[in-house]
Amino acid sequence: MKKNGLKFALVIALAVLSLTANATLILKENFNYAVGDSLCGQPSWDWMMVPAARNTITIQSNALTYTGYPESGTGNKISLAASGEDLYTIFPKVTSGGVYTSFLVNVKSAPLESASAYGDYICGFVPNPVDKTIYHGRVYIKRDASNKVAFGILRNSTGTNGANITFSPYQYDLNTTYLIVVKYQINTGGTNDVCTMVVNPIVDKNTEPTTWLTPIGTDPTGAESIGMVGGFGLRQGSSAATCDLSSIRIANSWSDLMDETAVVSTSGIQITTDDASQIGFQATATKASAIQKFKISATDLVADLVITEVVNSSLYNFEMSTDGVNFTNNITLTPTAGTIPLTTVYVRMKAAASGPKNNVYNFVVGATTIRSMKCTGSVVSDIVPDAPTAAVGTKGNAQVSVAFTAPVSNAGPIITGYTVTSLPEGIAASGTASPIVVTGLTNGTAYTFTVVATNVVGNSVASSASAEVIPVAPATAPNAPTAVEGTVGDTQISVAFTAPAINGGSAITGYTVTSSPGGLTATGTESPIVVTGLTNGTAYTFTVVATNIVGSSLASAPSAEVTPSEATALNEINANFKVASINGTLKVSGVSAGQTLEVYNSLGLRLISVITVAGENKININSKGLLIVKIGKLVNKVVL
Repeated sequence: MKKNGLKFALVIALAVLSLTANATLILKENFNYAVGDSLCGQPSWDWMMVPAARNTITIQSNALTYTGYPESGTGNKISLAASGEDLYTIFPKVTSGGVYTSFLVNVKSAPLESASAYGDYICGFVPNPVDKTIYHGRVYIKRDASNKVAFGILRNSTGTNGANITFSPYQYDLNTTYLIVVKYQINTGGTNDVCTMVVNPIVDKNTEPTTWLTPIGTDPTGAESIGMVGGFGLRQGSSAATCDLSSIRIANSWSDLMDETAVVSTSGIQITTDDASQIGFQATATKASAIQKFKISATDLVADLVITEVVNSSLYNFEMSTDGVNFTNNITLTPTAGTIPLTTVYVRMKAAASGPKNNVYNFVVGATTIRSMKCTGSVVSDIVPDAPTAAVGTKGNAQVSVAFTAPVSNAGPIITGYTVTSLPEGIAASGTASPIVVTGLTNGTAYTFTVVATNVVGNSVASSASAEVIPVAPATAPNAPTAVEGTVGDTQISVAFTAPAINGGSAITGYTVTSSPGGLTATGTESPIVVTGLTNGTAYTFTVVATNIVGSSLASAPSAEVTPSEATALNEINANFKVASINGTLKVSGVSAGQTLEVYNSLGLRLISVITVAGENKININSKGLLIVKIGKLVNKVVL
C-alpha cells in the first residue's frame, strides 16, 4: 500500500468519441512531477504488481534528448531496474485500427544473452479495463558479450513464447539514448493482432518507416479483446535491464505521433480531481469514511453515463453521490444534447468489519465501458481523535487567529476538521488545519480559545484553553487639530492650535503647519509652532495636520488671516526707553504719551497692549520669564 498503507488514486481516462482534423495525442507523459517523488504517488499511475523488493520508481531530473523528437528534453525521466514495482497508466482504449507509442530509452546495463536468452521486457501496452497480468507489445532488451545491446518486440503477454520475439542486431551501445516506436495493429477476428517496432527512425511526420521489426511466426497465444490496448505499463522484471526512460507519446497515427504541434485530445469523457488525493479512505466497523470527491464532464455522448462499481459476490465496498448526502452503489448521469456539464461526484467507503478494501469503478456509456477510477481504503479503530494541543491566539480587529498542534496520536479514522471556540461568547470557527480565524469578536474583550478535532466517529475532548487574547481595532490616522490662531511677527507667524481629541489609537508624533499662500511649512511636537520665511505685508492663513504612526490627519480648518510686519519685530533690542520689573509689575519710562505699548513673551505671543501716558507707565501682567516690550520700532526686554 501507499503512504501509511493507504491510497486513493483517481486514474484519468478520456473516452474519445469524436474525431478532429488537428494532430492529437492519446497520451503524453513527460513526468512533470516533483523530482524525488514516487511515480506511483501520482494520481494517473498505479501498481500492476508490487514485489517484496519494491525498487520504487521515482522521478529524476533531466529528460532524455533525441534530435528532432517532439518531446526531446522536455520534463523529467524515470529509471527502471530489475525486480521492482510495475506501474501503469490508462488512456482511451483503442478498439480498432492502429495505435503507436514512442519513448526515449538509455540502457545502463542489460541481461547477458548467455544467461538469459530472451532478456526481459521493460514496457508494453496493457488492457483497459486493466488486467494486471497482461502486457501486449512488449519491448525487450538484452546484450551480448561485447556489451552491444539488442531491442526486441513480442505481441502477446501469456506463456513464455520467447521464440516468437524478434530482436534487432546487437548494434546499440550502453549509455546512449535511443528512440523506440511500437505500433500495435488491431485486426478483427481471433488472436491475429500485429505488433511491430522500429529503433531510431528518422523523425518525419510525413514519412512513416517502411521497415519494422515484427515478431516471428503467428504468435497465437494471448487473449485479445476490444479493450486490449488501453494503457501503458512499466515493467521491472527479475531480469530486466537497468535504464532511463522519458518522453512517452501515444497516438493513432505516425503523423500525429511525430507532430510537435499535437496535443492530447480533450473530447469525450473528462475526469479531473479537486486534488491529487493520496490520503486514502478510512472507515470503521460502524462509520463510513470521510467523503472525497472528483469532478467529471463529458461531451458527444450517445447514452447515459453510468458509474458502477466492479464487485465480487455483490459486495459493494464504496458508494457515490451527486449531492454529498444521498449515497448509492451506482449513479447515472444523463446528458443534455450529448453533454454532461462539470459535475462533482462524492465518494466514500462503507463501514466494514475488516480491510483493506480495493475496488474499481467502470464508467459506462452505452456498450462502451471505461475503467477509470480505483478506490482503496482501510478499516481502522472506531475511536475519536485525541485532543489538539498548544492553542495560541494572535489578536486582530474583532478577530483572533488560533494556531494549534494536531493530535500526536490518532489511532482512529483520519481527522476531517477542527473547531475553535471562544470563551466568553462561545463563538466558533472551523477548518481543516491550523491556524483557524475566529471572527465576530468584540474589540477590547479578553478571550481564551479551545480546539476540538473531528473524525467520522465523532469529536475529541477540547484542548486546554489558550492564554487570554484581546482583539483590538487597528490604529488609524488622527483627527484634525482645531482652533488654529496666528500671532504676527517680523516675516514669521506663531501658530497656536488645539490637539485633536481622537488620536486614532496611536500617539501623535508631530504636527505640520502650512501657510497659504506660499505653502511654507514648519513642524513641531506641540502648539505653538512658528512659521518663518514669510513676506511682511502679505496676509496668510494657516492649517495644521497631526501625524501618528499610521499616517496624517486631514488638514484643520484654516486660521483667520494674519499679516507679518517689521513693526512687530521683537528681536531688535533698544535702550532708548527704560523697562524695569518691580514686584511683578512692569515699569516703562522715557516714552511719550499716546503711544501703543505691547508686551510679548519669548515665543512671540502678544500678552497685552496699552496706550502710554507721559512719564512712568506701570503695567500689571500675569506672566513670568523673558518679556519683550515694544513701542513702535523701539524694543526693550526684561525678565519678570
